[in-house]
Amino acid sequence: MAAAGGKQPPVTPSPNQSAAFEIELAMTQIEGSTRNPGQKWLKEECLRRDGNRCVVSGAIDSAAYGNMPPGKRKGAGKTKTQCSHILPFALRKFEEKNATYTKNKATIWWALYQYFPVLKNKIGPDTVHQPGNAITLASSLHEEFGQFTFGFQATNEVCYIPNSQVTTNIYG
Repeated sequence: MAAAGGKQPPVTPSPNQSAAFEIELAMTQIEGSTRNPGQKWLKEECLRRDGNRCVVSGAIDSAAYGNMPPGKRKGAGKTKTQCSHILPFALRKFEEKNATYTKNKATIWWALYQYFPVLKNKIGPDTVHQPGNAITLASSLHEEFGQFTFGFQATNEVCYIPNSQVTTNIYG
């Protein structure tokens, strides 16, 4: 076009180019980390928020059970609990020597933001380890949740677990 006297239109990136750019940018934001620092703090925060109970079964955390007034624990069992990340903690970690691994993690973050835009600026590779991304679960349920045996479906105030007979109010 320029040879014929016209002006060449500005080049606009295709959606694939835009995605590639955003993924490359995300790769610079993923840091190596360990789970241990802050794990105790995170569990304590989740237990406090979740009433010292598994949010699915309602069972009381074993360590908190004895300190709870009998009226508050009436009818509830006790169990060993664990703090479970909703978006996996592994999305934060990367191996410096494996660029493909890091790019895959960045691609996952890009896809999460594309399909769940409300997550952007609320959670990212550097903020996965926070109470807003964690829940208190009985140890056995934590293992099942990690194996994708069950999941949660949001409703107004009650959490429904598809393919399960359990419905629980996670807000108290």
